[in-house]
Amino acid sequence: MKNTTLKELKRVGSPFKAGSYFASEYLEMPYEVRNLFISRISHIIDNRKILSLGFEKSKQYNLLDWYAYSCYHYGKHDEVLKCLSDKSLLKGNKVIDTLKEIYSCVSSCRVNEGDSNVIRVAFIDFWGIGNIKCSTIYWILLGLSQKVVVISTPDKADILVYSSYTYFQRQYDKNKILKIYWSSEQDVPELNDYSISFCPINLIEDDTHIRYKPWLGCVIYPNRKNSFYGSSHLEVPISELYNPTFGSVHELEDKKYLTSVIMGNPVKTRIDFIKRIEGIIGNDNILKGGNVYSNKIGSKESALKDCISNICFENAVVPGYITEKLFEAKVAGCIPIYSGHKSAIYDFNPSAFINVDLIEISKPEMDAAYVVELLKDKARCIEMLREPLFVEPPNIIKTSMALTAAIERMI
Repeated sequence: MKNTTLKELKRVGSPFKAGSYFASEYLEMPYEVRNLFISRISHIIDNRKILSLGFEKSKQYNLLDWYAYSCYHYGKHDEVLKCLSDKSLLKGNKVIDTLKEIYSCVSSCRVNEGDSNVIRVAFIDFWGIGNIKCSTIYWILLGLSQKVVVISTPDKADILVYSSYTYFQRQYDKNKILKIYWSSEQDVPELNDYSISFCPINLIEDDTHIRYKPWLGCVIYPNRKNSFYGSSHLEVPISELYNPTFGSVHELEDKKYLTSVIMGNPVKTRIDFIKRIEGIIGNDNILKGGNVYSNKIGSKESALKDCISNICFENAVVPGYITEKLFEAKVAGCIPIYSGHKSAIYDFNPSAFINVDLIEISKPEMDAAYVVELLKDKARCIEMLREPLFVEPPNIIKTSMALTAAIERMI
């Protein structure tokens, strides 16, 4: 482990691989490597063991954020508040920022303990969900008829909204508390562990399965200042989605780059395609940003305005898993160069983006040449840019009504 470098650790794409490679030698890692290691294996950290360390040892081992996370789930609120007040915690830690928001909501709540009109909602098993009150699910919960909805801690909750990053939800029986599985990832809830699932994979909807579209994280809902994803992403007021020309750009202005990519995860198919593109157009004609290229992009919207197109491949090809990538590229004025599941055409106008998976070529490696040829055709580019993002606006109200109806039947 003495020879382990940050560069080597960054190449570990899966947190499970990171765990199997390095977990046994955590304490021997240099401080900066230990920091990165924790960010990579959060899925498989044993929270009970971290809880047993206590405050001082957790701080010593640079595990204070995960100690606070474990204390939150086990109801040790005094310990959580002690962690949150510690100055050694780095700013920008998603877990800590989420806990701060939750405890701020709890402390400012002014409702009676036994009020039957109050619904207490707790968020558990999360990675980091800043802007909770700006999320789609919270906005929908506010629509529960004749109920006051407040954010709570898990031990006081009437509804548990849980995700897929840890497994504290297993402590709760869905027959005793309403459990809503909410995720924007390419996964599904554990069988029989949930009351309602609200995730991308629910292509076939019924009373307990309502599809969540991850790109809704870019939407600013009424009476909210920001979107769930925040200002580092493109943010769009919900009313704009219903403009028939939403996402349409009428002119191909002078732009610096032929294409672009902003990548946080080193997905091989995406990297290989970018190399093929780069081999044709050269390095100067492509804007590369994100963690993979060690080039932090403060604002996607500002960066993409300089680009004719944006390579926006999904991290995985799973039915219904259509993230914000295509949405943001189009709204920023780019032609999205997309690869993902074919169900993307149910969310977005298929004439508004280049679907790499549908290109008819004799050899797979010729896809980049086809795309470059298209991008150099000004008339075709203008035609695609003028296409609106949606064939029909998304029916967000239908989604909201389906979820509130399911919740009201159960509570």
